[in-house]
Amino acid sequence: MRIEQCKNSKKNEILNLFKNTEKQEIKEVKRSVEEKRISRIEGRIYNWASLLFEMWKDHYLLTGEYIPEIDDYNHNRLDRAVKYLPKDLISNKKDLKYFMSKAFLKLGKLDNEFREELGVGFSYIENQYTVCNVIAKAIGYKKDLSKLAYLKPVLYREDESSYKEINIDDRLRDQLPARFFDNPTKFIEKLNVVDRDISGFGCSIGDFIGVPYDFTKIKKYKKLVFKRVDLTKVNYGVEEIDESQKIAKLLEELGDPRIKVQEFKGFIYDQGNIYLISKLIKAYNISDLLMGYGPFTDFSCSEGRDLGDKIKNYLKGVHVDIDDRNMLLELLSNKDYTDPDSVKVITIIDFETKK
Repeated sequence: MRIEQCKNSKKNEILNLFKNTEKQEIKEVKRSVEEKRISRIEGRIYNWASLLFEMWKDHYLLTGEYIPEIDDYNHNRLDRAVKYLPKDLISNKKDLKYFMSKAFLKLGKLDNEFREELGVGFSYIENQYTVCNVIAKAIGYKKDLSKLAYLKPVLYREDESSYKEINIDDRLRDQLPARFFDNPTKFIEKLNVVDRDISGFGCSIGDFIGVPYDFTKIKKYKKLVFKRVDLTKVNYGVEEIDESQKIAKLLEELGDPRIKVQEFKGFIYDQGNIYLISKLIKAYNISDLLMGYGPFTDFSCSEGRDLGDKIKNYLKGVHVDIDDRNMLLELLSNKDYTDPDSVKVITIIDFETKK
């Protein structure tokens, strides 16, 4: 009887293992499908923004003029920009704000590259007016669309029919309110951004012309951080978690227990968005310290600076974006930045694998 029970127990164990493996494989397939869907949408917006930018660049190189009035463009080029705008992605005002936010973000990045190349760039107001008018003409919008460019950027989706998965450490579940599980996107996007003054940047979609960076993507809740993933900067949704584990193993070889990596606690797929969850780190950003203490404190000779350089040199060629802004420094109590034994912990954050 006991032998039979053992056999059945072993059989059930194998079956459960098989079922769990099968469920995991199904989830991975669904994640992959969702990532490709999101990438296609973003790709279409970015391709259109690139087309519009090329139109402007050609005009500038041909005439030496900055942003012209919309009627001054070669009509064939203008018609092309109108024709190829992916109108099916704009079915309501939320879609429109998302489209404009993404398009302006891409235009700002292209403009920065062009500025570095030729030393010239967009005229902020005129460009904003031109882009809005091209979009308005394409979708048949009768009102003044440029007013929308002064609204706060919206870089997340609200597609309730999309794939949903909440994959987090069990110990975190009690720390999160019920409304988080009802609507993760709504909960996360209402949170404050991490260690930044909300009123000081990213106030309007048009801001992306001058500063093409999504400051809204990293939010905090108590001792947790939520980061919205940009699929143009990684190969797949949860790659940063895998990358952090790889780098943590590499850094063990340095033999310094004070060197840490960001501690991830899980991830979320919700409404067409992907979020990574990690532990909040209360520390100084090395680049902020350098800027804040510049001419008065020789921070470059401090232990924190030395450790940062050691990490960067060690990971050179291994990780794409180890920079001062991605290293957080926690000091021992009653220690100054320049003290030789001041560092309690130095933590690497941000593990995107594409520039």
